[in-house]
Amino acid sequence: MKTNQQVQVHRGLGCTAVVDPIERTVTLFHFGILTNRHKRRISPRVIALDDVTGITHLNGSFLKRGSMRLVLYNGAGYHPSILKDINSYFDVDGDTEGDKFARTVLSIIGR
Repeated sequence: MKTNQQVQVHRGLGCTAVVDPIERTVTLFHFGILTNRHKRRISPRVIALDDVTGITHLNGSFLKRGSMRLVLYNGAGYHPSILKDINSYFDVDGDTEGDKFARTVLSIIGR
């Protein structure tokens, strides 16, 4: 994750998430051949932080890949499968920055 005074970037598998605390948005850039077509078609997806109720980061293990999921008030874009949920993405193997990114988003939305 790269950090400066305004923007934080988290790179996942087939997705880059950018949180802008000044504009109060999270932008998801979905890309790559392994990413579902519907995610690539709507990319970039700009989400107002006022619509975010929470963020879940699941750390990966030997058997399961870690993931990041934004939870919205109205459930827009939600799907039980992270592969099809347009507000989520998988972590890159060995990711150590996901928790920090999730804490940053939670602090901005005041939760």
